[in-house]
Amino acid sequence: MNYVELSAAISAYTENTEDSFIAEIPVFVKQAEQRIYNSIQFPSLRKNMTGVMAANNKYVSAPDDFLAVYSFAVITDYGTSDEAYEYLLKYFADESGKKAGEFFTPRSVVRLLTLVLDPKEGESGHDPTVGSAGMLVEMVNVVRERGGDARTLRLSGQEVSLTTAAIARMNLFLHDIEDFRIRRGDTLRDPKFKTPTGELERFDLVIANPPFGLSPWGHEHWSHDPYGRSRYGVPPPSTADYAFIEHMVATMKPESGRIAVVMPQSALFREGPDLEIRRNLLEAGLFDSVIGLPPNIFYNTPQPACILVLRSSQ
Repeated sequence: MNYVELSAAISAYTENTEDSFIAEIPVFVKQAEQRIYNSIQFPSLRKNMTGVMAANNKYVSAPDDFLAVYSFAVITDYGTSDEAYEYLLKYFADESGKKAGEFFTPRSVVRLLTLVLDPKEGESGHDPTVGSAGMLVEMVNVVRERGGDARTLRLSGQEVSLTTAAIARMNLFLHDIEDFRIRRGDTLRDPKFKTPTGELERFDLVIANPPFGLSPWGHEHWSHDPYGRSRYGVPPPSTADYAFIEHMVATMKPESGRIAVVMPQSALFREGPDLEIRRNLLEAGLFDSVIGLPPNIFYNTPQPACILVLRSSQ
């Protein structure tokens, strides 16, 4: 896809934040591009692109900046649209520092999470804090690498930020993924993926890098959660770490469900309500393994992290 084609796609696309995208072009509308440009701080990109366009006596608008760098990435080191887009995400993440944690997980961590889950043809994959959808994309990559038909994967994700949800749709489309569902909303307070009877939808693969230590997060409603997510305990109001884990457990299939989630290492040792939830999850036989990660590999925190792997059937 070149600059002209991408520009035409952007102009033609009509935003739909709730439904599946099948045989549509899920890319930014102009307003979404403007929000992305305004919400991510990358001063050197602004400066450099403004200089380049000014030298050519051209007016610089936010979408043109994005598309110009996109085209530059395609023309130079990144020969395909999906590779160029990943380059852009990494570039924006580097430029925006801690804010990047809202939408970008380092590629090496994404790869490890996905290989641990071992996605297969025909399975459903879900990310409740989908960000830029890198983990869903990696599920597709792994199935393709193994000679499988990635079109049989059923992918979905929820994201609280409208801007980041737009990034996710763009990322999936540029990786030739057209059948997916990205919905906007607060996963803990208002989960969007439900069955016709109002129960939480369940998936084979549930993968996430939720925000560490999120607060406030809806603690006051968790003890009487209508979806039964507080089965293993009620996390403290100071951090939502185990609320995300309980949500993921409630949304994995009872026979084939697997979870891989990034957590701060402190989540392994906290006492109080978190200790009770850990004990209950262990006694239920859900924990499969814990993988330690070193410090300083995430944009939004220097603290060491870990990957928790859970399975519904050991």
